[in-house]
Amino acid sequence: MELRVLKYFVTIIQEGNISKAAKVLHVSQSTLSRQIQDLEYELDTLLLERKKKPIGLTDEGSFLYARAQEVLQIINDTTKVIRDNELVTGELEIGVGENYMSELVAKICGKLVGQYMDIKVNIHNIASDLIPDEINRGTLDFGFVTSQNNLADYHQLNINYKDQWGILVNKGQMSRNIVVPSDLIGNKIILPRQHALITWLRKWLGGEKEEIRFVGTYDMMQSMHSMVRNNVGIAVTFDKNQYHQVNSEFTFIPLDNFPSVPAKLIWKKGRLQSQLEKIFVNEVKNVIS
Repeated sequence: MELRVLKYFVTIIQEGNISKAAKVLHVSQSTLSRQIQDLEYELDTLLLERKKKPIGLTDEGSFLYARAQEVLQIINDTTKVIRDNELVTGELEIGVGENYMSELVAKICGKLVGQYMDIKVNIHNIASDLIPDEINRGTLDFGFVTSQNNLADYHQLNINYKDQWGILVNKGQMSRNIVVPSDLIGNKIILPRQHALITWLRKWLGGEKEEIRFVGTYDMMQSMHSMVRNNVGIAVTFDKNQYHQVNSEFTFIPLDNFPSVPAKLIWKKGRLQSQLEKIFVNEVKNVIS
């Protein structure tokens, strides 16, 4: 049973007779009649009541007519989707730190996987400074960065969301509403492994940085929490809602007049984008606009 013949069959019913259907389909009446007869032979049943005007359907013909309309509609819809590039499949590899940007990414990915059934999104928690290299290697499609490294080889989309930076201490360790550089003198400090943030922090500290002991760095929040909990040092980090819960074991104290850290979405220039990648970029634009 060919789709072309199903279309012939449906058109005959819609037009009421073979003559009108032949004109609509741009085929001869004899060709159309023969095709329907061959279909009846294939199915071993009569489909049309040819003596009726307009032409009628047998019970079997009525069943086939309903199903044929469904099949043809599915084919038409599928063809339109493909032609309009609306068939979205594939995977996204997205690099992001464990900051506010991860919430943004999750929000966008939640919308995409709800809308497109044949996609997957893979989120990689990775330090901002490492993301450009991973995009170059092809292990990431996109990355959210705060790096001030040379990004000339990447498309860039500025993100208006900004983190509040401060220090994280064990509850009761320090009683301050805000921290100035001199408050850190004599303390052991743990830094995020992000070159741009370390640069800004050293500028913020000014001359006080010579009297502060930097004892280590971290990539992941869980590691940083363990370091603070075990008194390795005070961590420079960004604010999170969990630090303000009654049962939090930590206290977050903002840095006074510390610059907000701008973020960017980056992806490689000169690389052909999939339909899914284009949709992702547009969704980011919609969320931040």
